[in-house]
Amino acid sequence: MHKQKRITGIITLSILLAISLTMSAGCSASNKKTSAQTSEANESGTTTATILETEGTTTAAILETEGTTPEKTLDENLAFLDDSNFQGTVLIAKDGEIVFEKSYKYSNVESQALNSNDTIYEIGSITKQFTAVGLMMLVEDGKINLNDTLDKYIPEYSHAGEVTIRQLLNMTSGIVDYLNDGILMKDYNDFSIPQIFADKERTESVLKLWDQKIDFATVLSLVDTYDLEFEPGSDWDYSNTGYCFISEVIARVSGMSFEDYMMKNVFTPAGLETASFEPDQNTSTGYLAIFGLLIEMPDMEVAGEGGLRMTADDLYAWTQVIVNQELLSEESWNEILNGGKYGYGFGIQIDKANWEHKGSTWGFSSFEHVYAQPNVVIIALSNIKGLDSGETVARIINNATK
Repeated sequence: MHKQKRITGIITLSILLAISLTMSAGCSASNKKTSAQTSEANESGTTTATILETEGTTTAAILETEGTTPEKTLDENLAFLDDSNFQGTVLIAKDGEIVFEKSYKYSNVESQALNSNDTIYEIGSITKQFTAVGLMMLVEDGKINLNDTLDKYIPEYSHAGEVTIRQLLNMTSGIVDYLNDGILMKDYNDFSIPQIFADKERTESVLKLWDQKIDFATVLSLVDTYDLEFEPGSDWDYSNTGYCFISEVIARVSGMSFEDYMMKNVFTPAGLETASFEPDQNTSTGYLAIFGLLIEMPDMEVAGEGGLRMTADDLYAWTQVIVNQELLSEESWNEILNGGKYGYGFGIQIDKANWEHKGSTWGFSSFEHVYAQPNVVIIALSNIKGLDSGETVARIINNATK
């Protein structure tokens, strides 16, 4: 089910075009920037090849000291969110108890419907850890071996005989990333995001491209002619393609659709009531922030690489499944949480006893952080892409872990 694409409120595509052309002319005529123009300038260096930020980047890279004090309550330390650009839900738990949960701004800007703690968000690449758990269930059943090469399951892929299941899971396969390597957007890689949305025809073409369901057959057709980026196992590079392939392996081995398999074997046993690959009435509308405007984006319809939706509460419940090592054996969890020399397990970024992952879709940003010392879980789900959400979350982390 696709949502109608439109510029929020009364802003139409033709008005957006006029605004963008005016702003472009203004920037060339003067070096002075308003705050809106500064935001545009920050976006202008982003090419279509990197519209989905690489989720392998650690939060520590952007973490800044906020100077919080022990005397302040958590509510006081996070009061900056009330006046920030953040739109979505923030959940913080300490020692196994939720101590802060609050939702901000709109689930749909046009209708002025508010986000709530029951709002469902696309969680992007955080989906990968769920997919990994689903795969490990089949490993425990003896139906898959992590050291099997992919040709046992997907023989039609040109490099299937060179890559193992384990290498797909821990991002050491060398398979190109159909999203972050600019393959899906190959016709637009010479344009920045503002340049795309400054042209009506180009905008309509890109939105149509994003509105398609990106299934296994589509991904295979996109990447099959590309060489591997490196010898499998010799290096690390983030790849959404690998988890699309894992989804297909799960479907073929289980004899079920990937979505049905995950619902029956992972979501329901874990007690995740809102987890789904399909939006429902509580799913918020996703937006791309650009030119000081919010563009309503289509649902991102992909599989195990990033198509999952849920509430912040359900994502927190999922972190506790991992912390308590439920659903799988200790041996399987050790595999999933082994970061190896690259600091990446099976769909989870590992830093000693701490782990995290980020996600990004056409109109959503998501953040999941679990810290052993202090025993803190921080989740932030936003239905806006492109408003420096990473920096906002870094501030949340710094305030919540003092």
